Amino acid sequence: MRLNCNGLKQRSFRVSKSAGQTQRALPLLALIFLFSLTTLACAFLGGSRSASTYTIHRLPTLTRTPLPTLTPTGLAMPAASAPSAENAAPAVVPLAAPDSPQAAGQVAETNVAVAVNPSAQNSVVAPAEPVPADAGAPPANQPAAEALPPTATATAVPLPTDTPTSTPLPTDTPTPTVTPTPQIWVFNGVRLSPNPYNDGLLMYGNVVNNTGAAQKVKAVLGTFYDAQNQVIAGPDSGEGYSPAYVVAPGGGVPFELAVETIDNAANFDLNVAAEPSDELPRQDFEFSDIEQWADEGLYCINGELKNHGGELHDYLVIALILYDSQENVVSFSYYEELDPDWIEGDEELDFELCSDVLEQGVARHELQAWGR
Repeated sequence: MRLNCNGLKQRSFRVSKSAGQTQRALPLLALIFLFSLTTLACAFLGGSRSASTYTIHRLPTLTRTPLPTLTPTGLAMPAASAPSAENAAPAVVPLAAPDSPQAAGQVAETNVAVAVNPSAQNSVVAPAEPVPADAGAPPANQPAAEALPPTATATAVPLPTDTPTSTPLPTDTPTPTVTPTPQIWVFNGVRLSPNPYNDGLLMYGNVVNNTGAAQKVKAVLGTFYDAQNQVIAGPDSGEGYSPAYVVAPGGGVPFELAVETIDNAANFDLNVAAEPSDELPRQDFEFSDIEQWADEGLYCINGELKNHGGELHDYLVIALILYDSQENVVSFSYYEELDPDWIEGDEELDFELCSDVLEQGVARHELQAWGR
């Protein structure tokens, strides 16, 4: 037989203690006895009994006591950087459900709002303020609610900032300009050919004085090499000369060098044996009435020379220089007058010079004169 205690909660029964009622028939007494046992069982579970009435009480209705809402203290942010509603959603942290059946109908919720700045990665989340111990305490007959789990505090770790390192750009090192050492003697118009009259080689050319001072020329020297750059004739193997006694600074003179020991050369080096001189020659002479003709392999000219620069005491040299189409010297010849003190003013010197063409073509000629 199943007792329905819930149905007994809906009404109360009074049981009379009069003696007359106990004289009913036995079946009625048995029914009353069974009913009494049922009533005692329900009263044992929570009812209360008065002197004349047994009353079954219902459990008190639990009243929901909400815990205070925690207000987080966020970092102060500029108004321009305030997060939007979609980026700052409150996080809900529910309390743990109580184990007691008397607190089965009570649910506590704590809303924790966390402000998030989406534009700042280094923001620090402020922890929620602690709840007072006596705030919203449950009734004494209810077990204490489980403590909230500790709120994790996010500690912002600053991201490493790449510090730009200034790398100096490589600077181009200028290539030093190599200034060649000026040669004190410069050779030009040099031509080397077999000697048509003797064995060996014959060289003609011009040499320019770049020493910065007047130089007295003693000899023109040459060193000759074969195709393997081996010396085949040294400076003492030939004889060279120039028609001028002294060469002024920056001035030039023709030269001739004859080498009898070799018939051919792949290359050569030239030099001048000279010494400084304080005798500066004059070259301010005038040529006039020049005539040219050829005579059996000779190139000849005649003409007049005038001296407008003063009396000459030591010498006067006139040279005829022949050039081919490549401006190389073909040959030269000269005339020398010693003690030419009579050549002055209106006085004129008539001269005639011829030079061997050495079986070469002559493109032009040049006249030079030196005197002192």
